Amino acid sequence: MGASGTDQLYLKKTKPEDDIASAIELANMADICGIYGDGIKETAAARIKYVINERNPLLPSQYNLGGCEYNTKFLTSEHIISSCELPDGHPVRTVLASAFVSEYLGKWGQGKPTFLEEVKPLPSFGFDVLLEVRKVLANLSNTVDYTGFLFQDPITGKHERMSFKK
Repeated sequence: MGASGTDQLYLKKTKPEDDIASAIELANMADICGIYGDGIKETAAARIKYVINERNPLLPSQYNLGGCEYNTKFLTSEHIISSCELPDGHPVRTVLASAFVSEYLGKWGQGKPTFLEEVKPLPSFGFDVLLEVRKVLANLSNTVDYTGFLFQDPITGKHERMSFKK
C-alpha cells in the first residue's frame, strides 16, 4: 500500500476474455518491472478466478459433461501462452492451471480435453496442470461407488464426479 494507505488496483470490466488477458498482462508487466509489493500477483489471479466464476452465464450443471468446460469457457490459447512467461509457481499460472483440473478429470475417457494440442508444446504449463491435479487427488472425497469418485474443483469449490467408465 502507498503512503496514503488508500492505493487500490482497479481493472476495467470488459469482455471476459479481455479481462483475463488484462490480468495476465498486468502480472507479466509487474514481473518484468520487478513490482512485487501490494499483492499485484494475487490480485491478478483473483481477477481471473472471479471472471471464471462470476461472469460465466452458464452453471456447471448446464454442460453435457457436468461442468467440465465451465472453467475454461473464457480461456484462449493466448492466455495459456502468455501465462508461461511468468515464473513457476506464480499465482496467475496456478489459477489458470487450476481451471483445467475439472475438465481433465471430468472428461476421463470421454474425449479430448480443451487446449490439449496447445499444451503439448508448453511442458511447463502441462506440469502446472499436473501439480494442480495432484493437489485435487490428494484431497479426494469418499468414493461414491466403484465407478468413480468426487473431487473438489479448485476454481468453483464445487464437487465434480470423475467416472472410471469409458
